Amino acid sequence: MASLDEEYRKALRSIRSLLTREPELAVIKAGKTVEQELAELYERSFGRVPPKAISGAIQEFSDTGIMPTRIAAAAHWLRNLRNDSAHRGREAVQYAETAYNVTVDILEWLQRERPLQLLRCTRCAREIEDANWIACPFCGQLRRRDCHECGKRIQASWKACPHCGHSV
Repeated sequence: MASLDEEYRKALRSIRSLLTREPELAVIKAGKTVEQELAELYERSFGRVPPKAISGAIQEFSDTGIMPTRIAAAAHWLRNLRNDSAHRGREAVQYAETAYNVTVDILEWLQRERPLQLLRCTRCAREIEDANWIACPFCGQLRRRDCHECGKRIQASWKACPHCGHSV
């Protein structure tokens, strides 16, 4: 844990402080922390908003080889435990310490992965070497386009320009 950046250590201290007093809340907080970090990783990796259910993002990370199987399994387990804890309360108490340890493992992996993170195509998941590329050179998926109203660059998947509000 000492090797983690301050933001992660702070989150883990907060979770640790809840373990004995409110273990179900510790599990919920651990799950939420990991979910937020995975959502940010998804946006950095694929250049788009993650699926509403984080399980879809975890599966995509696993399918594209971004996330090792061990970390994907741990993230799925923590997500399920978090949901159980949020909806059923005390059933997750016996696993609170394990949830904390799993959270540490996932955050350590995320911190190691952060500098290695590549931008990937939203269709084929191949590496996009230059963030300014308009299309994926491997499958042709458009990554960006220009707004017809104001001319500013927008993501290909957007329905409206965030700069002028024009529907695209």
